[in-house]
Amino acid sequence: MEDKYKWIYKSHIRAFVLAVVIVAIIGIFTGRLMEANIYLEIGKWIVIAIVAGLSSTLLLAPVIGVLDPIRDKMFPEYGKKWWVKWIKNGFKVK
Repeated sequence: MEDKYKWIYKSHIRAFVLAVVIVAIIGIFTGRLMEANIYLEIGKWIVIAIVAGLSSTLLLAPVIGVLDPIRDKMFPEYGKKWWVKWIKNGFKVK
């Protein structure tokens, strides 16, 4: 894995984990035992969480692709907080 694209992989992993956590929290608070036993219910929520995580990474892929050239220009000057400076500049690259 090239160091240049490491942030893209990390962004996809973060989107996946965030979606899984959100679905897990929804499942814990709103889930009722609808299946035959508790193991099927937990399995159902795990499958839903994985599908939601994969969907979020697929839907955010174009956004991350658009941000790649912007990050390449701003990262050397601003480091890990390049996106904060990009937002403060009104979504413009100097």
